[in-house]
Amino acid sequence: MSPRLAAALVGLGALAGARSPAHASSCKGALETALEIAGAVAEAAADGDGSGEVAAPCEEVSDVHGHRRCAAFGRWGTEPDRAPWFFEVGSAVRRFGSPLGERTGSLSHDGESFSYRVVGPAARAPSRGPHADLATAGVVSARVGRGFAYGLFLAADAEVGLVGGGSASPEIVAERAGAMPDLRRSGVSVLGGAGVVGWRGQVDNFSLGVEAAGGFRALTYHFDSSYRACETTTSVTTGMPVVELRARASLRVAPDVAIGASGGRSVIDDGWVAGVHVSLHAFE
Repeated sequence: MSPRLAAALVGLGALAGARSPAHASSCKGALETALEIAGAVAEAAADGDGSGEVAAPCEEVSDVHGHRRCAAFGRWGTEPDRAPWFFEVGSAVRRFGSPLGERTGSLSHDGESFSYRVVGPAARAPSRGPHADLATAGVVSARVGRGFAYGLFLAADAEVGLVGGGSASPEIVAERAGAMPDLRRSGVSVLGGAGVVGWRGQVDNFSLGVEAAGGFRALTYHFDSSYRACETTTSVTTGMPVVELRARASLRVAPDVAIGASGGRSVIDDGWVAGVHVSLHAFE
């Protein structure tokens, strides 16, 4: 018997005992008392323990009465994602080839203009293809998506980060004799976005899925230039398509929160990605 049902019976017993003998001898008073008690008991039994939650699904594991095995975390432990919309944040490590070839640009110091040239990986090793020199990037990412029937889902990814490796050699193009600016690379940033279609299956609190992603990635090479007492910056940007196949796994740790990991390979170069994420299924 649940605590709420027991409390209801005790309270109603006291209520019935408090009635006067004169009312007890009345047919109308006895009928009213019986109806009140029956209604309150039925309401308390329907409410269960008063929490408003459905009991955890259980299965009999033997012929012994009461010997059952129940799912972890209650009923939601065996349900698929309760909210169709989900949001994820995470971080990842990427390896990819830079398509940067030979680029030219200009910069200015105290009213003087200078031209420069940047020689990227694709220009230095054309016989090995445009993606021979792989760079490593650390990125933070975000995803918003929606689940559909049969485990299918659609999502949109965005990421931003910094790149190490994938060198690009800058040099000033001398147009006159005399002192020239000192041009050097200061860093490489990456910005990307992709659309994703995939499938995932769930067993209790564990899910496993596969997906395909297609989008675009932009690499910006930043340079610092110093000339006499003047300092300035300049940059060149190049882009590349993104087509990847990935696998993902996650573990639900709360009704609307999961933690997971993912990994995948590019289908257009030797690049790969590996990362972790936190997923929120909190959008009805």
